[in-house]
Amino acid sequence: MSKLMKVMLTSIIIIIFIGGIAAVIYFNFMSDKNKSDKQSIDDIVEYSFETPEITTNYPGRW
Repeated sequence: MSKLMKVMLTSIIIIIFIGGIAAVIYFNFMSDKNKSDKQSIDDIVEYSFETPEITTNYPGRW
C-alpha cells in the first residue's frame, strides 16, 4: 500500500471511531432529559378534544 492510502485509511477509521463515541455519548446521556418530559395520560386527556363527524352532501357518482 502506498503511504497516501495508509494515511487516508487511518483518517477514515479515526473519524468513524470518534463519530461512534459521540453517538454513544449522545444517546446515553443526552436522551435522559427527554424521559422526564413525557406527558402523563391525564395531561393528554386534558389537552385532547373531539371533533364532530364530518359529512358531505355530494349527490351522484364520481
